[in-house]
Amino acid sequence: MGATLLIARWMLTVAFLLAGGAKLARTRPMVELFETFGLPSQQMMLVGALEVAGAIGVQVPYVTTLAALGLAVLMGFAVSHHMRVGHSYGQTAPAAILGGVAVFVVWQTWPLLGVPA
Repeated sequence: MGATLLIARWMLTVAFLLAGGAKLARTRPMVELFETFGLPSQQMMLVGALEVAGAIGVQVPYVTTLAALGLAVLMGFAVSHHMRVGHSYGQTAPAAILGGVAVFVVWQTWPLLGVPA
């Protein structure tokens, strides 16, 4: 495993543990964001749980690729919600960048599906 892949995996882990944890803790910025999206708090909790699970999953052999794929799909939905409500590029960029990093991890580990990453 190359250094770039290792850094990308840890970047996803740290970012999604923080973001998912903030959603699960129902922090004011996350509650307001989901209200802006028109989504219920239960959906915020689901997204937070999926983010934390994905953050852990990208570090677990045999599930790295699937966890990164799930995070990439989740970030695709996040970008679409940001765009739908008219957020600026600056507000949309974190989701887009993390989605890109997740796609990179999928791309780098796809041939290894079923083999420890």
